[in-house]
Amino acid sequence: MGAAVAADPGVDIVAGYALHEPEAVDLADAVSGGWVPGVPVVFGVAGIGEEAARARRVLSAAGIAVATDPDYR
Repeated sequence: MGAAVAADPGVDIVAGYALHEPEAVDLADAVSGGWVPGVPVVFGVAGIGEEAARARRVLSAAGIAVATDPDYR
């Protein structure tokens, strides 16, 4: 769905936020596959532990700006 949103010419940026729950969804896979070149993606991943940190590293390596909480400044 992210790619469909990002492809809309009226969209300048895609932003999302989720709790790291690997049993429910692989955030890194879901978010990494949902972007369109030229449309920035910002994603917040809340969670503790190495798995949450790994998800943030994978997203960051894919060129996605990553925050640990919705109040990132």
